[in-house]
Amino acid sequence: MDHKVRAKQVEKIKEQTIRNSQPDDITIFGGDCNFGFPGERSRAEKILAPQFVCATSAIGPTLDGRYSENVPHLPNRIAKLLSFFGIATKLCTDHFFVNSGDKRTENLKVRVLPDRVSDHSPLELVF
Repeated sequence: MDHKVRAKQVEKIKEQTIRNSQPDDITIFGGDCNFGFPGERSRAEKILAPQFVCATSAIGPTLDGRYSENVPHLPNRIAKLLSFFGIATKLCTDHFFVNSGDKRTENLKVRVLPDRVSDHSPLELVF
């Protein structure tokens, strides 16, 4: 997928999230973002700023390419090809974003759980 299309999708998520949130809400959104291209997550973080920050930027890989589906997304295709040759690829694709500047979200703890769900490891977010 074209990086410009992804940027537009992130902008739309930001706009809709802001529009649907109340001023005192704790806002959490995310999931399988498929950020696989170099710099893609940091571009999304810039688009979402200053209202939202990435709570998962330091958690490490969440996707094991050996179990990836062969979908029309270049990082998945590369991971699938490498897995054919027995090479495991680890990608940081799953993320949580939270509203920035809120004291209630400053001490969030996020970790990758050891269980694998499909090609992803689940994330735990604790307040």
